[in-house]
Amino acid sequence: MRALPQELRRLGWEVGLHGSYLASEEPGRLREEKRRLEECVKMEVDVYRQHYLRFPSALLAGLREAGFRYDSSLGTSHSAGYLSGVSTPHSLEGIWELPLSLMDGCIDPARHPMFESDQSRQETVSALLSSALAGSGLVVVDWHQNYFDEDEFPGFQGLYAQILSQSREAHRGGVRDLASWWEVRHSARFVRQKDGGWLLTGEDLPAGFTITVSGGTLETDHRVVIRNLADEVLITFQEPGPWAFRVG
Repeated sequence: MRALPQELRRLGWEVGLHGSYLASEEPGRLREEKRRLEECVKMEVDVYRQHYLRFPSALLAGLREAGFRYDSSLGTSHSAGYLSGVSTPHSLEGIWELPLSLMDGCIDPARHPMFESDQSRQETVSALLSSALAGSGLVVVDWHQNYFDEDEFPGFQGLYAQILSQSREAHRGGVRDLASWWEVRHSARFVRQKDGGWLLTGEDLPAGFTITVSGGTLETDHRVVIRNLADEVLITFQEPGPWAFRVG
C-alpha cells in the first residue's frame, strides 16, 4: 500500500486524501491523516474529498488549518446535479471547491428504484452532461471501483463509457489540475491603456483563455480563434498572455 500511491504519482496521477468519517468534524484527526499520507507518498498533499461527502460547517476551517488548497466534497449521494447550484470551481473561504455532480450511487437502482432500467440511468447522465456543456460548466464524477463489476452492477461500465464518449471534447483532469486553471483565471485583470486599448494580464495566463465581446469587435495582433454566437463573440487567445487588444 505504501508503494501504490508512489507508483500513481510516478505515472502522473493525482494523489489526494479521502478523509475518514470523523475527519470533517475533528481538525486534529484531519491534520494527522494528512501527515500520515504525506509521510507515505513523500510529497505534499493539498487535495481532499470527505468520506460520505460529509460537509459540516467545521470542514472548511479544518481544511485551511491542515494546509489543503482544493476540495471536491460539496455534493450528494442522493441525486445527480449541483448541491449548491454552482457548476464551476469557486472559492469557499480560501478553499477552491470543485462541486461534485455525479456519483455512481446516485443512480444505483438498489438505492433509488426509479433507476432500475438502463434507459433511465443513461438519460439522467446524458441530461447532466448536456446541461454542463451548454453552460460551459464542470462535471465532477465520483465512480467507485466496485461499480465496474458487471456481475454486481450490470450496465455501469457502459455508463462510464457513455460519460467518456459524451465528454470527449471536454478538458479532463484531476481536482488540482482543473482548479489551478481557475486560480489563474481568477487572477486575470483588464487594465485600461493610455491609448484607449486594453491589456488582459494576470499570473501565468495560458493559451486557450477565452473572453466574451458584446456589441463590438475585438482587434489584436495576437493569434486568436473567433466564435460568433447569437448576441456575442467568443475570442480565444492561442498563445500565453498577457494580451493587448482594442474593442471597436
